[in-house]
Amino acid sequence: QRCCGLPLIDAGLLGEARRKMKANVEALAPLVKQGFKVVAPSASCSYMLKHDYTAYVEGEDAKLVSENTYDLAEYFMKLHEAGKLDTNFVRSGKAAARKYRYHQPCHLMAQEIGYKSEDLLNLLPNAGVARLQCCSGHDGSWSAKKEYFEQSMKIGEPLFKFMDEDREACCVTDCPLSGVQIKQGTGRDTINPVQALAEAYGIDVNK
Repeated sequence: QRCCGLPLIDAGLLGEARRKMKANVEALAPLVKQGFKVVAPSASCSYMLKHDYTAYVEGEDAKLVSENTYDLAEYFMKLHEAGKLDTNFVRSGKAAARKYRYHQPCHLMAQEIGYKSEDLLNLLPNAGVARLQCCSGHDGSWSAKKEYFEQSMKIGEPLFKFMDEDREACCVTDCPLSGVQIKQGTGRDTINPVQALAEAYGIDVNK
């Protein structure tokens, strides 16, 4: 499996992007036909696979991959709704309560699947979840360019303020690039929602 192709599209390198997309379809479609689902831990990657692959890659295999792709938290909530998610968390009781400041990134909001990551966090014992939907300012590769960096940080100010309103809460986002912006704007680290789930199972996510 290769990069989903989105960074290359941002850079206008459509030919190279298509080559990576085709390689992914060739790798994933046979597995989907065997009954597997495609799960992506990055909101931008899951959006790309779901919504853009059929526009760039011809054939039924691209459609098959698109229709069987899930964002990571979306897939966990699908398991939960089917009664298949283990909710026997190691962490329990008031002493285990944890607050989360959750940022829903643009590419997850655009998938129009609701607030699956927030729903997942709310499954955790005594979790307190505050959510904000806004642009972090990173916008793919845009803020990585020197001429746009300062402007990107201004765009991200509402998010930085939200994350800093409760210094005791854990910062959570589905987008690793948004995590970079939050780190630059607040000095605080972020985790993916699935890392919060792992912690509730007693898994050390720092290893």
